[in-house]
Amino acid sequence: SPGAIGNILDEDVETMAKSRTTTLANLIRSCSSVLFSTYHMVTLNPALFGVSLSVIPLVGAAATLLRKSIKSLTQRQREMATTTASFVEERLTHIHVVKISNRELDEVHHYEEMQDESLRLARAASIQSGAFMGFLFAASSGALLAVVNVGGQSVAQGRMTSGQLTSFATYSFLLGLGTSGIVRAANELTQSMVSAERYYQLTDIDATNDSVSNATAQDTTVECVAVDVSQIESIALRNVSFTYQSTGSRVLHSISFELTRGKVVALVGRNGSGKSTISSLLAGLYQPQSGCIELSDGRDYRTVNKESKKSLVQLVPQSTALFNMSVLENVRYSQVDATEDKVRRALTLANCDEFVSKLEGGVHFVVGLNGSKLSGGERQRLALARALLSEPVVLVMDEPASSLDAEGESAVADAIVACRQANDNGRGLLLITHHIKNLQHADMVLVLDEGTIVEAGQMADLKANPNSALRKLMPDLK
Repeated sequence: SPGAIGNILDEDVETMAKSRTTTLANLIRSCSSVLFSTYHMVTLNPALFGVSLSVIPLVGAAATLLRKSIKSLTQRQREMATTTASFVEERLTHIHVVKISNRELDEVHHYEEMQDESLRLARAASIQSGAFMGFLFAASSGALLAVVNVGGQSVAQGRMTSGQLTSFATYSFLLGLGTSGIVRAANELTQSMVSAERYYQLTDIDATNDSVSNATAQDTTVECVAVDVSQIESIALRNVSFTYQSTGSRVLHSISFELTRGKVVALVGRNGSGKSTISSLLAGLYQPQSGCIELSDGRDYRTVNKESKKSLVQLVPQSTALFNMSVLENVRYSQVDATEDKVRRALTLANCDEFVSKLEGGVHFVVGLNGSKLSGGERQRLALARALLSEPVVLVMDEPASSLDAEGESAVADAIVACRQANDNGRGLLLITHHIKNLQHADMVLVLDEGTIVEAGQMADLKANPNSALRKLMPDLK
């Protein structure tokens, strides 16, 4: 996803750049210090130099183990950072699904858990690195004490002057500093290698940014309550007007119509006429500036809490929103406690049975980022199944057959019919479409033009009128 790619480009490229500049400079300086000290120590007293090297096997073994451990921890931390970035990007891209499903707090909690795990891995790597540096300091100090002890005996026996011993001890200290610098640079290079591996494995992944923007804020002053959804027979827009705050332009003007259980209303209009704004209002993503959305019991839609809203209205957006999870998890995203049997019934209702049964693992198949492992028609039908799982009073389908092949379009049309006959009461359908084929399912057709309903009627009546707005909008209508 763009989030994962951005994380790799930002964090890993920075680490790689650091390894080519600061780390490389420190490594050269440390190696020079080691070579300089080694030369003078060998020149002064080769035997005493051998004493100072006695800790090298122990330090080398510890460094080898540390390198493997830090590389593993670093790799896991970077992978967690990438996963977190992908998670955030995916949820923000499909924020309308998160909000409609009332999963905001769940996703925040999930994000915090991933951040905690990333912090734990970083802390573990830091502790290991710090512990090793402490061990290296202790080993260097031990070697220096051994040098002073053996060298002191050489001075006492006249084989070495006190000045030579002082010089040797100084070079031994510099050797320890140089060795520490090399180990530190090696750790940084190990992290850089992990970054380089991730960077060169980078592949382009397309993602569509269809997040809800310019929304009017929810009215937090209204007390929201639960509603017995089974008692609601219809949802109606009453003189609803809406203006985007960012532009100040009014996109809807006194819109009124009713959506009733078991009835299908088709909404048609040119691009930019306000169709998708109506769907967002019904989904509770926006609030009208004037007028209201009213339930059949007279209740204002704004007074309904989020948990009830997702059983009142479900939206299947034009840009399909699927997460990098299994089919099962995607379908029950809005009802995480739904049983697998209930999910399978929703899949059947949305005509998903055939293609899901062919997937490896069936309902446990992971669909990939944005459903990339599925075709357009399959993604659309899974989104429909997710909406049907909540058994909403009204289902809003925004261009359900756009950009699909003939097979996918036919499957969506079949799903519309199945949805209409879903249960004893059925559920209301608002079908936003520009496909003539889908209009045959409608009990009522609304024609929207520049934010105003300019025509409403049954399909047969509008077809029979040669001057109807529908005919002007769809010249191929027969």
